[in-house]
Amino acid sequence: MASMAAAGSQGSALERYFKFAENGTTLARDTMAGVTTFVVMSYIIFLNPTILSFSGVKGLEGKGLPFDGVLTSTCLVAAVATIAMGLYTNRAYALAPGLGINAIVAFQLVATEGLSFPAAMGLIIVEGIAVTVLVLTGLREQVMRAIPLELKKAIAIGIGFFIAFIGLYDAGIVVRGTGTPLELGRFTTWPIFVTLFGIVLTIALRARGFRGDLLIGIVATTILATIVNESTSHAGFTSGARGPDHVVEHPDFSLLGNFNSTPSRSSVCCRRSSGRSRSSSPTSSTRWARSSASARPPAI
Repeated sequence: MASMAAAGSQGSALERYFKFAENGTTLARDTMAGVTTFVVMSYIIFLNPTILSFSGVKGLEGKGLPFDGVLTSTCLVAAVATIAMGLYTNRAYALAPGLGINAIVAFQLVATEGLSFPAAMGLIIVEGIAVTVLVLTGLREQVMRAIPLELKKAIAIGIGFFIAFIGLYDAGIVVRGTGTPLELGRFTTWPIFVTLFGIVLTIALRARGFRGDLLIGIVATTILATIVNESTSHAGFTSGARGPDHVVEHPDFSLLGNFNSTPSRSSVCCRRSSGRSRSSSPTSSTRWARSSASARPPAI
């Protein structure tokens, strides 16, 4: 009885603070929405370290940031920012490092301009301060209001298509073409089968109005991919789709606070010849996901 009373008191406290009824939702619904949002955006946990560590980029291997350190920082920043957003504003917005600016840091500022990673992150700190000033002065809101609603929707749709393209490319549905930028892959491989299974399942659940369709689709697809990868010696998955080596591991906090405002040159780039700086082409940033994109997965 005491535990029931405590649970009721906790529920009422959460209700008073977050005002679920006033916002037309419930604790259970918001919890499901939060889990779904986390799973949908969790790709950044692994994508951000992949970009900033130059994983799979020929000529830059081992010259980026440590994968585990970036992963820990990504999770910590996303957690603190999202919790602060919820507690301070009562807005159901999840925040995390943005896909795009990480590529600018890695391939433009470091690999091309030759800045060190701490110096590049110092510029990001300056950018954050500038944005904060714009927010506090109301100028950012004025700019956002000046952007037409159709353009805002188009930007969101474009980002969605970009993320979908990454998924289709990693699954092998589209591959690098010979003579053309892209061409269809072989539809007889395990990764494509798992991808189509996830797409069909999610669309079917959405068509039936099932709540949590995205979450169920992602979890079911992950389970199927793991089973296929663990039971088949040549499934064709380039990464992931396997059981973890360690359930619990100590996070790497070595990168926290590692920035400076003094421009310093990095050894990543900066080999000069005939008076011109030569470095890895920025266009190679599109190849970080798979170092051997032309390799086709084995057939089922």
